[in-house]
Amino acid sequence: MWQVYNLIIHIGVFLLKVAAIFNRKLDHFLRSRRSAPPLSNGPINKPTLLVHCASLGEYEMAVPVLADPRIRDQFYTVVSFFSPSGYEYARIDSLADAKCYLPFDSTRKLTSFLNELQPAAVVFVRYDLWFNLIRICAKRDIPVLMINALFPRGRWPFTGLGRIFLKTLKSIHHFTVQNDESAHTLYRNGIPNNHVTVAPDLRFDRVWERCQSVETGGDLLRRLITGKPTIIAGSSWPDEEGFLAGIWASLGSSANLVLVPHDVSEPHIHQLMEQFKAFDPQRWTANHDTVSSVLIVDQIGLLARLYAQADVAVVGGAFGKGLHNILEAATFGLPILTGPNIQRFPEAMGLKKVGALHVFSNEDELQKELISLIEDATLRQSSGNKARNYVQERTGSKAQTVQIILDTLSITPDSSNQSKS
Repeated sequence: MWQVYNLIIHIGVFLLKVAAIFNRKLDHFLRSRRSAPPLSNGPINKPTLLVHCASLGEYEMAVPVLADPRIRDQFYTVVSFFSPSGYEYARIDSLADAKCYLPFDSTRKLTSFLNELQPAAVVFVRYDLWFNLIRICAKRDIPVLMINALFPRGRWPFTGLGRIFLKTLKSIHHFTVQNDESAHTLYRNGIPNNHVTVAPDLRFDRVWERCQSVETGGDLLRRLITGKPTIIAGSSWPDEEGFLAGIWASLGSSANLVLVPHDVSEPHIHQLMEQFKAFDPQRWTANHDTVSSVLIVDQIGLLARLYAQADVAVVGGAFGKGLHNILEAATFGLPILTGPNIQRFPEAMGLKKVGALHVFSNEDELQKELISLIEDATLRQSSGNKARNYVQERTGSKAQTVQIILDTLSITPDSSNQSKS
């Protein structure tokens, strides 16, 4: 089986190189890997912990664990990535000691990689399982853990050809999974109960900690009309923007609107200025002394600080395949409105269940929801409190996860001077 698997990996890499000749994104993917600097060896008095994140999103999940003093003090931490979006944009300063690309999942490349790195343990974040890596680690008695995982019933690797990897999957020392469904999926497929821990999504810890440190001073929304509730359209797409433009003639007298589009390119910002032209919109980076009820944010990096001063959030992406981050808005106690495609996002389904998230499918439904929240301050506050409580009640996964890593390696608080394996 493994000969066939390695052959498939080699063929896949070859086809990727051919496709990169004609695809700029794939070409960048391969060039970024080739240009990455080699790893340097860690200190001899600390074991090396390899934490693998497919991309930037998984890295954000791992941040609370990486930032824990018990991990920082006791390990030389290396974060590996598959995607350039993770490798190039992850800020590892003070969180990890080094970063690298994980080699493609072939026996030869990973054997060489492990010989160089000599990790004491390997941690996979959420998904992106590399079966050769798991298999080689098992042969070397290197513990492998998977944290913050989701295993919906009937999904890879528990169906079809994926089942041939179940034996390899069973060699993973411990799983932390986000919900009971994932735990039962593992149980049904032969993973022992004592190898599985149900713990909330690490993103709850991440967003809670980050939002506690957000600077809300300076009144970022000083250019809006005072005395009106402020609606933030966070990471908006054309669907949400079009609906808001259509209903703002009837809502603009009673609320402010801040558009923070997913696409901040100049053509799209110009398009938004035209869409809201009747309401005298102002750009974030211009006319700082001009007051308006519609503000269009034309730069990135401000969304959390804006949520901190807003009253209602309309979060984009749920008319396509990828609802954007709703947890920041929830942590700041905002009622949340989204499009209908939220089934793949457990946090959205959970917030909807407790009455903190409201779904709209068209312009009329969005208008109705907004009118209710604008006119009823008690409803707005109640819905927002439910959102904030939902996040706060699910923090604490970091402590569980870190303890599992330490227990797997039998590390106690006094054993910080172990040598590398």
